[in-house]
Amino acid sequence: MDRHDVATAILSVSMPGVHLGDDAEARSMAREVNDYAAQIVRDHPGRFGFFATPAAARCGRRAR
Repeated sequence: MDRHDVATAILSVSMPGVHLGDDAEARSMAREVNDYAAQIVRDHPGRFGFFATPAAARCGRRAR
């Protein structure tokens, strides 16, 4: 990042996200991904941010 003059990076998970068919597995993976990203932000204050990863990424389904 420093070599290319990037001050801050935002982390995110791209499609298809963490939901690959199993709801329980998606919840577990979302928690793991979000915890990992949060730790990176804590370890490198001001350098990273992140978009939270939701467990249910299916269109047309309401989150509960």
